[in-house]
Amino acid sequence: MRITIVSKNTFFQHALASMLAQENMTVAGQFDDLKALMKGQSICTADVDVLIIEDAAPCTKRLFADLATLHRRKPLLKSLLVVSQVDAAFLSALYEAGCAGCLLSNIPPSAMSHYIRLAASGQRVLPDGAADMLRQLLQEVTPSANVKELLSKLTHREGRVLGHLLKGSPNKLIASDLQLPITTVKGDLKSIMRKTGAANRTALAVSVMKQGLAGAVHSAAH
Repeated sequence: MRITIVSKNTFFQHALASMLAQENMTVAGQFDDLKALMKGQSICTADVDVLIIEDAAPCTKRLFADLATLHRRKPLLKSLLVVSQVDAAFLSALYEAGCAGCLLSNIPPSAMSHYIRLAASGQRVLPDGAADMLRQLLQEVTPSANVKELLSKLTHREGRVLGHLLKGSPNKLIASDLQLPITTVKGDLKSIMRKTGAANRTALAVSVMKQGLAGAVHSAAH
């Protein structure tokens, strides 16, 4: 498994690289910040499985925008953020940007490899207390009407797009899997949000799962 590390903290870089080596993971690159990585374009061509980003400063909209751009360029890449604190809004922005998840900076180093493998296998990685945060997010942005009733109003193609969205697929990968133009996927997502009243992808996904409809939506995706 090949890992790339982004951090201004050289101690973090070296300590993580040493630990990963003991777990038979290869560090393919180390960068001070995300812009340096993206400028080099190496992440777009290298066979990297997971990107670890450690950010001691509060995450900004610019960071999430850069992450979204990165995941559009390399949709199969899994990224994990290591941060000092999180809240519901942060988790929403994180998943909107296409990240696999995040970890708190106080996580024991010995546990890092476990979460990296989870991310590489396509699993979501959530920090402690994430369940409460997702409940808070759901309360803040609950769709305006019954999701089951509204889902019945989706077109067949919109149902397939939604099924792939629930798997965590970014727009580019959805377009590839369904053999649709990326503009069509974006248009369908806007239509789905409008019909359900969901404020964003995360709120929609949580609402569908809460009402036990994920299985039906996944079936419609095929």
